[in-house]
Amino acid sequence: MEALYYAGDYCSAEAVAAQLADLGTRFDLPDLIGSAFIGRSFIAVWRGDADDAEQCFSFATDHFGGTSSFDSYGSMFVPAFIALLRGDLDEAERLGTSVLTFARESRHPDSFYRGLVLMGLVHLRRGEASTAHRFLVEALGECS
Repeated sequence: MEALYYAGDYCSAEAVAAQLADLGTRFDLPDLIGSAFIGRSFIAVWRGDADDAEQCFSFATDHFGGTSSFDSYGSMFVPAFIALLRGDLDEAERLGTSVLTFARESRHPDSFYRGLVLMGLVHLRRGEASTAHRFLVEALGECS
């Protein structure tokens, strides 16, 4: 699912998320359901749909908070990206800084990369090109 939405194939990623949620429900696997809804929230973020992202994330929080999939590093970024989509740059930066610090300390490369991209986007939206450039160049370095 993750590879599909990173590639921009949101329809296929959503279909996989729906299948995961269905399997999780059928076989009583709450981690799988939580993972599906966290995935759906990221898909909605990449589509630019803050309402759907928030709805999926809230569903995961309300029903599956505390499961191992919900506690994944990646899911911690969803509220920050939602704040960014809504234009609440102070909240996006506050959440992003907190999670980026955690990701840096835990040396979790995917979360560190997401945090750098998030912070770059926050600074771009603020019109702070040089700071955005610094974060995004560092993110590119994490990819190689």
